[in-house]
Formats: sequence, C-alpha cells, structure tokens
Amino acid sequence: TSAASLGTLSEVVDRTVVKMFQEPWVGSLPGPLAPQDWFETALGRARDSIDSEKLIIALGAGAVDWVSSKAKPDQVPYAQAMTELALAQSAPIYDSLSGNSFAAFVDESGARHRVWMLD
Repeated sequence: TSAASLGTLSEVVDRTVVKMFQEPWVGSLPGPLAPQDWFETALGRARDSIDSEKLIIALGAGAVDWVSSKAKPDQVPYAQAMTELALAQSAPIYDSLSGNSFAAFVDESGARHRVWMLD
C-alpha cells in the first residue's frame, strides 16, 4: 500500500489497523516474518501517513512452518511450534539481522521443516 493511499484512507475511516508482519503464500520461500528493516520502513510509512489517533499497529505472534513436502507453508501458534521443535530435539535460533527467530528439523517421515517465528 502506498503512503498516499494510506493517507487518503485515513481521512474516511475511524481507525486503521496496520499489520506489521508478512504472511506466507503458495511458493513463498522460508524467511523472517517481520524483518527489522522492513518493519521500520513500514512503521515509518504508516506513522507518516496516518493520524496517530487513528493508527493501530498489529504485531505478529506465531510461527510459519515451511515443510519440504508442501507448496503452502503452515501457520501455527507459537506454542505448537515450540512443542514440535522440542519433540524434534531442535531449538529456535535468534537471527540478529532480521530480529526474528528460526529453527530447522527433519520429521519422522523425512520431511524438512524450516520454521520462522515471532513471539
């Protein structure tokens, strides 16, 4: 969404909720859900375009699991992702560049999981 359209929209609505995380789609590659540089740019655009009295920021909390045998990644609750990681004897790793955590493991069927999460 362009800054101009956000500003115009802000003039005719009571509140604007800006989603500060990215959702995966069919064919999307594993990666951070809210990389720090993307987050800062998107937040700055929103703050510059939308009256602060109308701006609501939606933060992400959860995980996305890219499974090698599936075209579309699975969105899973954070607790479920942590349970699956523990069962696979894996643990999240904090990526300081993106500000997001990730983990990888192979399940009992041989499918590779690459999980990115926000908490």
